[in-house]
Amino acid sequence: MNANGMRECTYCGKIPKTYSGLSRHLNNCKVRFGIARRKLVRREQLDIAPRAELIPDADDGWETLQDLHFEDGDGLVLSGDTDRQQPEDNAVIGRGTTAAPEANQLEGSVQHGEGLLSMSSSSSIRVETYVESTGRPAGLPIRPHELEPPAEGVTQDGRHPTDALYHPFRNAIDYGLALWFHETKCSKGAVDRFFNDRRLGPIHEQVSFNNADSWMSLIHQIQHGIPEEAWRAQDFAIQPIISSLEPSRYSIHYRDITKVLQFLIGHKPFAENLTYAPTRGYNSNNDRVFNEMHTGDWWWRTQKALPKGATVIPLLLATDKTMLTQHHGDQSVWPVYLSIGNLDRATRRKQTRPGTVLLGFIPIVHEKEEGLKSEVYHAAMEIMLKEVEEYSKDGVELECADGHVRRCYPIVAGFMTDYEEQVLITGIKSGRHCSICQVPPDERENLCQEWPKRTHESTQLQIATQSNQRRARGDDTWIHPVANFAWRHHHVNIHGGMMVDVLHQLLKGVVMHLIEWIQSLLADLLKPSQKRKRDRTNIATESATAQLDDRFRKIPRFTGLKRFNNFSQVKQWTGVEQKAIVFQLIPVVAPLLVARAPAALHFARALVDFVLLAQYRTHDEETMRYMSHALYRIDQLKGVFRDYRPADRETKEGHFNFPKFHAITHYMEFIREFGATDGFDTSHSEAAHKYLVKTFYGRTNKRDDYKEQILRHNTRRLNILAMEDIFASRMSDLRSHAEAALTPQVTQPSRPIDISKLDWSVGTDERCAVTRAMLSPKRWCWASTVAANTDIPDFLDALAVFVRESDARLGGRSSDRSRVDRLETDPSWVAGYFVTIHASIKCWKRSGKDSSNPDALVEECIRCSPAWQGLVNNWRRDYVWVQEYDNNNNDDDGDSRRLTGKLLGQLQVVLSVIDPDRLGDDRKPVVYTGALVEIFRPCNKGKPSKTHGMVEVERWPESKAEVRRNLGRRRFYDMPTILRSAHVVPASGGKFFINNYIDWDQYNTLYEPDFLEEGARVAQRYSKQLGRTTAS
Repeated sequence: MNANGMRECTYCGKIPKTYSGLSRHLNNCKVRFGIARRKLVRREQLDIAPRAELIPDADDGWETLQDLHFEDGDGLVLSGDTDRQQPEDNAVIGRGTTAAPEANQLEGSVQHGEGLLSMSSSSSIRVETYVESTGRPAGLPIRPHELEPPAEGVTQDGRHPTDALYHPFRNAIDYGLALWFHETKCSKGAVDRFFNDRRLGPIHEQVSFNNADSWMSLIHQIQHGIPEEAWRAQDFAIQPIISSLEPSRYSIHYRDITKVLQFLIGHKPFAENLTYAPTRGYNSNNDRVFNEMHTGDWWWRTQKALPKGATVIPLLLATDKTMLTQHHGDQSVWPVYLSIGNLDRATRRKQTRPGTVLLGFIPIVHEKEEGLKSEVYHAAMEIMLKEVEEYSKDGVELECADGHVRRCYPIVAGFMTDYEEQVLITGIKSGRHCSICQVPPDERENLCQEWPKRTHESTQLQIATQSNQRRARGDDTWIHPVANFAWRHHHVNIHGGMMVDVLHQLLKGVVMHLIEWIQSLLADLLKPSQKRKRDRTNIATESATAQLDDRFRKIPRFTGLKRFNNFSQVKQWTGVEQKAIVFQLIPVVAPLLVARAPAALHFARALVDFVLLAQYRTHDEETMRYMSHALYRIDQLKGVFRDYRPADRETKEGHFNFPKFHAITHYMEFIREFGATDGFDTSHSEAAHKYLVKTFYGRTNKRDDYKEQILRHNTRRLNILAMEDIFASRMSDLRSHAEAALTPQVTQPSRPIDISKLDWSVGTDERCAVTRAMLSPKRWCWASTVAANTDIPDFLDALAVFVRESDARLGGRSSDRSRVDRLETDPSWVAGYFVTIHASIKCWKRSGKDSSNPDALVEECIRCSPAWQGLVNNWRRDYVWVQEYDNNNNDDDGDSRRLTGKLLGQLQVVLSVIDPDRLGDDRKPVVYTGALVEIFRPCNKGKPSKTHGMVEVERWPESKAEVRRNLGRRRFYDMPTILRSAHVVPASGGKFFINNYIDWDQYNTLYEPDFLEEGARVAQRYSKQLGRTTAS
């Protein structure tokens, strides 16, 4: 970075978009390595037209800013050339957040300040390259690529005429039709019928193919993917244990691994997504930062074992047997997927980019003979990766996407598989062993104890020992004596590559177990209803199942959140549902457990904390500390559910010695080794099943050679995907990046709704008045009409105050705090003002998805619609955070100070109102836009509860005074003071929970500063009550 903190290369001056991009650039900087710089064509000026603001007209309710001026109520005119930026976020308390650049100050708005609800934590990430740390080069090009003669249709200087880009197709129309046939899954018969239709003759003449066979042939000739000739077929035999039996023969289909590696490391559009050497990132506290794979210790350690300048290619393999048919039949395949750790995580995950490749199919084993399936697996993997054995030792020269040739060492880094596949690969005893460490089977529930790691040497020694000593299979240390294919590879420890798996171990594993335990506990705590024989009325509570279902039904809507109206009836859980349950589980069970079983609630919180932290896109020492803290709390508090676990055969007590529970102890270790967990989760392979294999089975004839047909379809898809990636990379230019950077991150309403569809009572006089004002009757009406049809108490009172204060600020007059909420004596003067209704607001919040800038803002939509899902009078009113006071104001009450001047509220209506008495500079009426919000009162001075960890709020009581002077709990707020959405869940006794588990931003802002200390104290206290304490 330069002195100004920008992401700038100190050698050539290039400024990449992200910090990971900077590290990739440093590994291949042409100036740094003494290579001539490539000439860069820079656009001097970006002719980007200013964004046009929209306002209502008489036709459709909107036109450009030439008739009216819009006001946000803060005295600032929203004109076409005025883009206000996002409010500045000061440094705040954050739950393990890494830093990011500061946001710009929003002129005229309230400033975000430090405190419990502050919105960002900003600093920079310092990148340390491998050569800077060790003095040894890594990922060094050995020579530039020797240019080949230009392909047909390409000019000598490398420029491509328009039609040459579509080679082997004739032009864009030719390629577009071929692509349409492929994407719409046209059969060969349908394509042939298209070309046999003489009425389409003019179209036939514009394309270079005339039937299905020639169409498919052209797709196979695309030069950007992997050629069809890369597919291989080979037979092999496995000798059964009983030597007198005939060997079992199998057939394997796979791609040439060399061609696959050449594609993944050399695909030109991947140039900005590839990293050729390890790096280390450090935050402002000089703590290590882990996100992409090249920031982990595995790559750094492996690089040291290779010659100077070597380029490591970490191979990420995924294997998982899957069914091709859903409702009938038993056709299945066992695919192997391959990607490389040089590619960034986002590229590996994207289905629209060829970052993951189908390597081949492992034969399906139908025989029941013990150990046969494992032997077939290893024999197949040995065939597929045969060349890698040699390459991992001596390297192979490959042309990379940046045009340089490097000596690459492809090394098996990790397997993304579920536990059963790990058993198959490592030979451990299913259900008893950990594939990573040598923990005794009966000690797996001790989460705070470390055990020796498994290695190839320890496994081979164990197999030899049990053979020499003739140990029985019942021995706890017994391992299946299978020759592992990885033993012949260099720089590989197959046990250290058994990647942790958020999907199967956390979401489908311990979270689902937690739900079962809670259901069993509630069944004991909440006995079913009993009836009086006399009047048959309830004398006890509802059943646990009924109460749990009712709690889930009370979860309010939130954009992107899956809700459960019949929770107990869910039989088949999807990945989306399992992720959604984590975001709402604590506010659902808190009222049921907070008084009856607080220890169980603390355990649930600890487990949810761990699951959420494990899914962070960027980690540092602070997030690791929080994960270790959550693991300690889980270990201390697990005894509360011991009665609902299977009993141990010796102690007769429930135990937690099952694989998925122990697996969570390895998460911090693997994050340090390979980066954040989203880079190696089995959700990638689960998705790959669909778009790389299953989607093609329906296009086969379902006969014996269906696997070969799937492979041909996969080849065509890969070639088209690679070609589309080429087009996308050529179309991206400086202008698109500049337009994205200039997008104003400011709260703004959606387009007005059509009130004629709301079944509101609008009189003829009112329609005529709207028309005379040159407005659209579909969009505009009197304020009195809104008051009559929304049934919002004191609507006109609040609107009159909003218009009065907005006009005062625009005129340079500001009211003191004692008069801001002062009611008008008679608000009827605003009843005839024209207003229009908006159904939603666009706000911005942190998502934590950008590993180089976790505090980057993303857009979100907050609803306030009177006709949600098209149903008249079906209001959806979301909750929001609003900035009530400046954080620096010392006159605030205790609640607002703790919440840094922010208050929680529920949207009632979002509208724009025309002020006929205030004209802009062009003598046009001004429009104020604001939202009517019902404010909630924080409980316990805004402190999160010590038991459930959420802030509680309640509704302000309605004033009982006969004559009120000030506004009540409903008031209008300007657009800039509406910060982001909130998820508010009904609790009990008229109170509500602010769900801080709903997203990354709320989770990192709504918690107590002494979270770690208090959590440890609570865990130790309940652990003593449960009869077991573990040293911290």
